[in-house]
Amino acid sequence: MNSGIKLFIIINICAIFSFGCAKSGLLSVTKSDVVREAVMTDGMKICAINMSGSKICVEADGNFTRYITWDGVTRNVIMVPRKKRWYGKLGLLSSFSSSQWKYHNGVTRGNIEEAQIHFQRGAF
Repeated sequence: MNSGIKLFIIINICAIFSFGCAKSGLLSVTKSDVVREAVMTDGMKICAINMSGSKICVEADGNFTRYITWDGVTRNVIMVPRKKRWYGKLGLLSSFSSSQWKYHNGVTRGNIEEAQIHFQRGAF
């Protein structure tokens, strides 16, 4: 992979009473939907640990399903390919209907976006 390309997954875990998690109103995914500029491939797993030792992992299953694991629980979300660029990105975003989760430690839904962002070398 070109070292000038940085790939990011932006994950926002939205708890009860949090703001900024808007309904997307998206339709279901069909076989004709094309994934462009996605980050994760089938079977890929990305984990992060914060300074207090809490860990979150995202695992890809096929083109559209992502499993998010934290605090000993796993939730899944169906991703939807963007048809138009949003702030320069295509990629995938979570469908509103699949991101409603069973309550766990204050978390009731995930607002997930996956896209490539290309930077010029030395931008960071």
